[in-house]
Amino acid sequence: MEKIGVIVTAGGAGRRFGGEKPKQFLELSGIPVIILTLKRMVNLPIVGQVVLTVPENYVEVAGDLLSRYNLAGITITKGGTTRRESVFNGIKALTGNFSIIAVHDGVRPFFPEGALSEGVKKLSEGYGGVILAVPLRDTVKEVKDNVVISTLDRSRLYAVQTPQLFRREALLKGHALGEKQRLDAVDDSILVELCGERVAVIPGDYKNLKITWPEDLEFAEFLFTRYFAKELL
Repeated sequence: MEKIGVIVTAGGAGRRFGGEKPKQFLELSGIPVIILTLKRMVNLPIVGQVVLTVPENYVEVAGDLLSRYNLAGITITKGGTTRRESVFNGIKALTGNFSIIAVHDGVRPFFPEGALSEGVKKLSEGYGGVILAVPLRDTVKEVKDNVVISTLDRSRLYAVQTPQLFRREALLKGHALGEKQRLDAVDDSILVELCGERVAVIPGDYKNLKITWPEDLEFAEFLFTRYFAKELL
């Protein structure tokens, strides 16, 4: 089985979430969110190396956490001022010459276990990247100045998740373009798309929550207790 390199991004300051420390270091049932994510990731046989990006002033904190939870084999590197810079720092920190690189949000601890294997299979069909996504459940309207302009075709709209997988050369090409044009991409698939690479979609999971707002932490606690506690405790 070909091993892949994984970048787990936890370099954000969590300004939307608020609070005294970044949301990735908050706890679910007494365990930091980032630790839950990493424990599930390193247990996958397909993963050859994990690089964790964190805010520069949290590098030591992250190192102590990894040691405490027996995850010392994970490489830590400081994040950048944007998500794109953080991911690129992570790519540079990979020591293995992996032909496939996955990028995952550190605040998505409940990703589908089979996502990486399914993504690798899809990449073998000639795509530059593969992303997880789920169909939108709500009607979506375009609004301007609090007035509806149009109702969008929901059947063609998907909510994008991570992990996202890329051929190494496609991801590097995307980041080179992002650096050249100073693009602040919200995810790496945008950079790869802009280079003309085809990006395929595989099914995500509605439980694959990204913890962004304070109320997300409460829902994540329910998901953890209901579905994942036996796996991770």
